[in-house]
Amino acid sequence: MKPPVKLITFDAFGTLFRPLNGSIARLYTKEALRHGISIKEDNVMPSFKKAFCSVKSEHPNYGSRQGMNTRTWWANVVERTFIDAGVSEQDLKKVFHELSDNLYNRFRTAEGYELYGETEEILSELTTLGIKLGVVSNSDERVHEVLSSLGISSLLEFILVSSEFGMEKPAKQIFDKALELGEASGQETIHVGDDIENDYFGSKNAGLRSLLLQRLTTEPAPPSFVQAISSLREIINHL
Repeated sequence: MKPPVKLITFDAFGTLFRPLNGSIARLYTKEALRHGISIKEDNVMPSFKKAFCSVKSEHPNYGSRQGMNTRTWWANVVERTFIDAGVSEQDLKKVFHELSDNLYNRFRTAEGYELYGETEEILSELTTLGIKLGVVSNSDERVHEVLSSLGISSLLEFILVSSEFGMEKPAKQIFDKALELGEASGQETIHVGDDIENDYFGSKNAGLRSLLLQRLTTEPAPPSFVQAISSLREIINHL
């Protein structure tokens, strides 16, 4: 028989909150237009994903081990995104610093993100049950401000961010730190996230109980042995 759940940890982006109106590309396109740059929204997301992956490969964990600040890290992503999406280097250079800074600042508050519909309700319900809650996120320090701006940081015991901790999921060490902060054992803890490698297998390999969040039915079905949920509300069924 499993022990009672004392702690539930959550991934942040894609689990508790998402880009405002569900689209990073739309926000990038609108900000570019404010600076006189017209670009097709459909071109932005593929270019953003490509830029994000290339910068992440060159400077892992938001450049934390290389002494790079996160504003510079994201400026690299922004520059590569727009160049790859078809903006000329000459046009981008004229407005780049203000454009990049505006995007960085937008994505540090509720100006850039919104909660999923069930997030606040289920977090409140879980705290009412006496369960501690925390966040374990592969992200930069702005997550603290985002969660505060979205009004849910008061429901959390801790917010563990990879760029500050120095290691990313799926490393066992970041989950060990979460257990320490939450004063719970692995079997007293459930981790919930939308990435099968970083969240599900990462936490399970660290000894936690794990739930994979798959909201979209268009996503490939996980292996049959993976415990998956389609809404945070389903966590209640796994306590």
